[in-house]
Amino acid sequence: MLFCNSISRLLIAVFLCFTLTAANAQWTQLKGPEGGSVYRLEKINDEYWAFTLNGLFRSADGGVSWTQDPIFGNFFRVACAAQYSDTVFLYASEALDNTRITRFYTSLDLGQTWTSTELSNTNISGGPLIIPDHIFKIFDVLFMEDGSNILRSLDQGLTWEHTIGDLNQSCAFDDQHIISATPYVVSISEDLSFTHKFLLDLLPGTYFIDGQIDGPNIFIIRSDSLFVSDDLGQSWTSTRNMNFTYYAQTWKGPGQTIFAINNAHDRYQSFDFGRTWELISDDPIPLKVGIQDAIFDGDTVLVCSFPGIWRSTDRGVNWSRSSEGMFTYVLQQLTNNDQYLYARTLYEVFRSADQGNTWEQILTGGPYTSDLDAQNNEVYAIFNQDQVLYSPDYGTTFQQTTDVDYPDFTTYGRFVGDRYYLFAKEKCYAFFGGLLIDSITLTPFGNITGIRDFFEIDGRYLVIPILSGGATAQQLLLSDDKGASWYLSNAFGTTLDGGFYMINGRLFIGGRTFYYSDDKGDTWTKAQMPIPNNALGIVADDNLLFAVNPSSFPTIPYYPDILYSADTGASWLPVSYPYPFDPIHQLYAIHIFNKALYVNPLSAGVWRYTITLPTDEKEKAAPVQYLSISPNPVKTTARISWGQPLASAGELRLFSADGRLLQTLPIAKGTEYFDLSVENRPPGLYFMSLETEIAYWSGQLLKH
Repeated sequence: MLFCNSISRLLIAVFLCFTLTAANAQWTQLKGPEGGSVYRLEKINDEYWAFTLNGLFRSADGGVSWTQDPIFGNFFRVACAAQYSDTVFLYASEALDNTRITRFYTSLDLGQTWTSTELSNTNISGGPLIIPDHIFKIFDVLFMEDGSNILRSLDQGLTWEHTIGDLNQSCAFDDQHIISATPYVVSISEDLSFTHKFLLDLLPGTYFIDGQIDGPNIFIIRSDSLFVSDDLGQSWTSTRNMNFTYYAQTWKGPGQTIFAINNAHDRYQSFDFGRTWELISDDPIPLKVGIQDAIFDGDTVLVCSFPGIWRSTDRGVNWSRSSEGMFTYVLQQLTNNDQYLYARTLYEVFRSADQGNTWEQILTGGPYTSDLDAQNNEVYAIFNQDQVLYSPDYGTTFQQTTDVDYPDFTTYGRFVGDRYYLFAKEKCYAFFGGLLIDSITLTPFGNITGIRDFFEIDGRYLVIPILSGGATAQQLLLSDDKGASWYLSNAFGTTLDGGFYMINGRLFIGGRTFYYSDDKGDTWTKAQMPIPNNALGIVADDNLLFAVNPSSFPTIPYYPDILYSADTGASWLPVSYPYPFDPIHQLYAIHIFNKALYVNPLSAGVWRYTITLPTDEKEKAAPVQYLSISPNPVKTTARISWGQPLASAGELRLFSADGRLLQTLPIAKGTEYFDLSVENRPPGLYFMSLETEIAYWSGQLLKH
């Protein structure tokens, strides 16, 4: 019976995660806070479609609620689509294994079924693959444009060629013409982008903002003037630019109607193709950041951006949020207190009272958030690098903290005991109950320029410093007189790239290597780790400690292990668990709460995994061993070694990144290494295991 410790069960679970349905049931997709990054909107037939980093969402009720498309779901980035009669064209990329696969899709039945063509350098000539903003069709020729390039397909999307590059901002089109703007001139094409004729100069100091074309009518916004032509640019009428900024956008409506939104604020409409304008409203749209796209459909207006979708039923006067059923956030942070799980996005803060099943928005500040921490009933949030908001009631209400000019913000703070500490360049501000009560100034030491983390224990201050250029330090900065004077600790021998954690009276430093101290930081002990860690957090749950390692496999960021310790952090082992994500599915926010792991893969909501530990005492006590692979990455041949002659014969196995067994090699008793040829294998990540009757080793190899 071959021996298999908890590490082997971890890797085997990774290998077989797509076939072990029962095991995968331990993962629950919670969807996450409603809203998120929406890049484009389109009306397709009688539905509204929203294009996001987490698939395609469709609304059949006028944009009130949204449903994720069953085909373009999790881990699809859907850029845009266009409808012509019953045919819909769509561009999307799917995150699979170690890469993204990009395809151009065609549906002949309004999006019910699809055929696709994979896009790569083999069928795109004259330039790189793009992520388009629009797909459009002139006669039987398809086009894609991304604001910098226009691509053309003469064979219904099978192959593409670049027709023009170096665009400035965008282009405009109708069913016969394309208007494009370079940094110096605005041009028009009437022959499918084979040739381009001069329309308008962009004078020194001016730039193209946006434009529209419909038959002979052309409307162009230049930074200094508005231009209108009714004869395809043979003659122009110009007026002074009425405060349209670089971020102004326009959309065609019925007839000669044009709608305009200026910097997510003023809304205008023109009924004579841009000759005269009237203001709809100058109240700001409440999404607080720049608009990505909009739909004007009668009196209904939808606008989208990174916090989601807002909807108006009176042509843009009044607005309400319209993201029900949509979950596309990239979460920046997950944290908790004794009652709630909190999620921070770039723009908002949410909380959940039922372990992530449902969420409520508790804070929106704009344009972005920087940090969040919660303890007991108190919550602190940093907005815009210059606002510190405080809640005394679990986030039900927030108030501005004491008004202080915080120089050189580092956008980070934390609780230590009952105080909240905010880090600036060479200062640390202490808050209690939302009030500023103290500030601590660091004495400069050489190239120390800031604070990575701060801790206070029995009057001693400990700082993990930041060096010039953002480099990591190998020494702590300490003070025993409340910041009056400072001194450096002994060197650790490794960089201190993590943070402080106080667990059950023991002080830890996380990062690529764990250290712990039982004497307030006088001496430190290196914890026994299976591999270099880089933990995002260390938390206690009953008598066990847990830590999350987001980068166990050095070549893939945010590919996590869960580590646990049963001896107060002196030694750590991985938890064995199935893993439903591909290496390309980067995990942004990772947190452990109530014996469950919470992760946000790409933009696919929040996923929860209930942690289970090894029950076999032999497995718990098994030594953790790792293969030495050199060189790694490798091009042709790698030497696989295990540090000692094998006490019994074993098998060396090579697996693909998705768990397929590729090769099994017998290894004789007494062998110390094996030279493995990967010359004929494609580039990518490979897992390896060496197993005997009494021991197990694992490792990972990257093929260039």
